[in-house]
Formats: sequence, C-alpha cells, structure tokens
Amino acid sequence: MTKAEKLNSLKTLLGDMAHLNWEHAKRKELISAAIRNGLEEKDTYVALKPIAKSSTKGYYVVAEMLKLVEAAMNKGAPAKKAKAKKAIKKVAVKRSIEQEIAEEVRGTEDEIGDVSCFSEFENGYSDMAEELSIMGTSL
Repeated sequence: MTKAEKLNSLKTLLGDMAHLNWEHAKRKELISAAIRNGLEEKDTYVALKPIAKSSTKGYYVVAEMLKLVEAAMNKGAPAKKAKAKKAIKKVAVKRSIEQEIAEEVRGTEDEIGDVSCFSEFENGYSDMAEELSIMGTSL
C-alpha cells in the first residue's frame, strides 16, 4: 500500500468512528481497528499526536485525529499552490526618513511635479568632465 492509500484508509476508519458518535477512542482500540483494516501499527502514528490527546488518560479525541490525518493528506499535494502564493506576495517598500521628511515639507511628486530641490545646481553645471577635473577625480 502506498502512503496515500494508508492515509485514506485511516481517514475512512476515523470518519466511521466519528459517524458512530465516538468522541474519544483508546489508543489500543484505534490500533487494533487499523490492523483489522489492513494497516500496521506505525501507520496510526500520524493520528496519535499529543495534540489529539483527551483529558482522560489513554484516550484520544476522534475529531482531532481526523484533522491530523486530513492535514497529512493535504501536506504533499498542493506544491503548485505554494509557488503561486509566492508570486502574489506583496513586497513592502522601505522608505528612508529623508524621503518622508521631504514629502512632508514639499509634498508628493505628483503635487509638485518633477522638480528637484537641487535643480539650480543641476542646471548650473553642464560639463561633468570639467567638474571632475576641478575636484581632482575621474571616472
């Protein structure tokens, strides 16, 4: 039996128990029922997790075990869905404090147009090579 078939068989067994209004089941009862249905003891370990334990010693909550088996069945299947979620994921834009202050003082670019606060300096110098030679540097 494949893993999917084993999980499906265990899900059917737990579904039948829930249908018969079993709220709690002993570990021993679940394992013996699984063996009768062609499973091994280790195949039931998926459902026998600490989260499914009942307040009564030795008992497990059937509904919780059913949820665990369904989660195990869905775990390997939706690999393509996970990749699609990554493509949809939004990326936060990190803004510097200078940008926020400039926006508060000047407004947004849409409000003021495409004017730079350094426009008078940018228009005053047209030859980049001349500027660099004055500073003693080169590209």
